[in-house]
Amino acid sequence: MSKLRVTFRKGENMRYTGHLDVLRTFSRVLRRFDFPLKYSEGFNPHPVMTFILPTGVGVTSDCEMVDVGITGDVNTEEFIKNFNCFSQKDSLVAVSAEITDAPMPAIEKANYIVKILNDNKITAKEIINCIQLPEILIEKKSKKQTKEVNLKDFLFDYSVEVVNEKEVFLNLTISAGNTSNLKPALFVEGLAKVCENLNPLYVLPHRTRYFFE
Repeated sequence: MSKLRVTFRKGENMRYTGHLDVLRTFSRVLRRFDFPLKYSEGFNPHPVMTFILPTGVGVTSDCEMVDVGITGDVNTEEFIKNFNCFSQKDSLVAVSAEITDAPMPAIEKANYIVKILNDNKITAKEIINCIQLPEILIEKKSKKQTKEVNLKDFLFDYSVEVVNEKEVFLNLTISAGNTSNLKPALFVEGLAKVCENLNPLYVLPHRTRYFFE
């Protein structure tokens, strides 16, 4: 059955919004214009939408994806125009859309730009030396267990930019998807344990792209 696959941005105004509220906001925008949104059957119908690897609270993104069930024809260009017209500024922004029957692709990794405001003076060399350690160990919690993991096993690529003595940008490509998923904030937490002068006051991750299997 055909569906509309939408790539959208989650902007700064939605940074601290959880996934359920993002879902509600997305469906609310669709209801503001004449969109043939499909609903589930049963006592409590809800919009048929499937999101791929939703961001956590505190993360913005350029590459969110959702499959939206439809009941009629959709002009993708008109959809993008209407969606962005009825969505609040810097919240949810439709980037592209296509009609497809294909399943969602499997994600292998994702790229993040992580802004850090540090409580100490630090240099890029200090951070790089710490990232290059053979192990960055931290306890990683799941629904079933807590285990110690080496964060280096989840890191594919990185770069470091220190804007000034206390403002740092990390460019991280890390594991993502259902099989192995690392949150950028957890990587920074682990890095702070081995990097003496890294003491983040805040961490602001922004997801830029997915890498598919």
